[in-house]
Amino acid sequence: LPAMADDHVYSRQVRPILSEHCFPCHGPQRQEAELRLDLTDFSDNPAVSGSESELIRRVLTNDADQQMPPPVAKRPLSTTQKNILRQWSANACSAAWYVASASRSCAW
Repeated sequence: LPAMADDHVYSRQVRPILSEHCFPCHGPQRQEAELRLDLTDFSDNPAVSGSESELIRRVLTNDADQQMPPPVAKRPLSTTQKNILRQWSANACSAAWYVASASRSCAW
């Protein structure tokens, strides 16, 4: 991903991935495992935020029983999408982080 000078990175790159691949089970209508991913700030949620979070572990695993989205859902993530989510998670999982980062010239 480019430097965080663009405050629309979350809405253009992260949110569409979550919406397409995660919201069916972890969105406004349904929250399996009590996990809701349609919110905008996960910085205080260790299951989502952090380079070694449960979310990233499950996105990156090859274990079909643990993988998210599950293979049965037939919505696999591309390598690029996995990297975007990994970088987002490692950088505090917050849409607000992207806006603030523009002034800090943070890069992924």
